Amino acid sequence: MRFGVSMATVTRAKFVLMKMSKTMQNVHNPETGKWDKYVPVWDLEFSAVTGGSDDPEDKAFWASSPSGQITLRTVNLEVVKAMDAELSHTFYVEFIPVPPPKPRYDGPVQAA
Repeated sequence: MRFGVSMATVTRAKFVLMKMSKTMQNVHNPETGKWDKYVPVWDLEFSAVTGGSDDPEDKAFWASSPSGQITLRTVNLEVVKAMDAELSHTFYVEFIPVPPPKPRYDGPVQAA
């Protein structure tokens, strides 16, 4: 157990894409170790579904999590395309706890 929650616990939420915006900014390139100038960056803003919908599933999700926001910033155009660039599209979001890293063993400590 970590954080008092079983590692098998998965929390699912339902969010709607509310806003997409594109800006240009400098982004660090891990391959070159340098900063790339004026790379397109997209912000995708999501809000939890509301209970005002006619969809019974939305009402059930709203009863458990009546509000919430997620902002995803990406430089990956494929992610933007996968979102279908369609405002008001809904997505399931799953929160799955990450197991703690295994301790690294570097061998016995040498006395000085």
